[in-house]
Amino acid sequence: MTEKIEMIDFLASIFSNQGNDVINIVRKFGLAEDLTTFFAIYLARPFRARAAHLLTDDVDLQNWSYGYCPVCGHWPVLSHIDGKEGHRTLWCLHCGTYWSFKRIQCAYCLNDNHETLEIISPVSQESYRVQVCNKCRRYLKEVRSNETVDKFPFDTVYLGTLTLDLLAKKEGYIQESNLTVRYDNPDGNELMLYRQETNRQESSMKPV
Repeated sequence: MTEKIEMIDFLASIFSNQGNDVINIVRKFGLAEDLTTFFAIYLARPFRARAAHLLTDDVDLQNWSYGYCPVCGHWPVLSHIDGKEGHRTLWCLHCGTYWSFKRIQCAYCLNDNHETLEIISPVSQESYRVQVCNKCRRYLKEVRSNETVDKFPFDTVYLGTLTLDLLAKKEGYIQESNLTVRYDNPDGNELMLYRQETNRQESSMKPV
């Protein structure tokens, strides 16, 4: 193949959150998707993290009730469960933002029916587990820890829990691409948006 990757276009796709364009480049040039995704995320990470810090300064994220990142719109890749109080915090790999979220709720479709939400974990590692949703078939890795959120090594734990991804996939659950942005994924995110809106409307109609 004589065609070359236009690096400017590739970088522009990364920094503008055009995940589908990045995937198209990966497939077109036969690149390793996992390594290219890793490179794309951590290349832009310092810039997004800085922007996230500036944008959320003096902003109370306690009022954010959605599963996707309030800053960059990506889906979370890990949740932290406070070992003492049971409080749940979601973490964005792309910009490092973390925010509170309901303990019993799917971050993707906002399903909060405990009968369709399950926890699966390796027998030898009860603190490392996966919350799976039988409604949208997505999953999210989570770790129960006594270490506070501000000191928790999210990157290290995320990168070191590949076995949880394998466990969830083995059970038939779907892993969202790490490049997927909540508001721009024509290959499937429209269904997620529809489910979120439907669940939100249903919740507002419930009697008090």
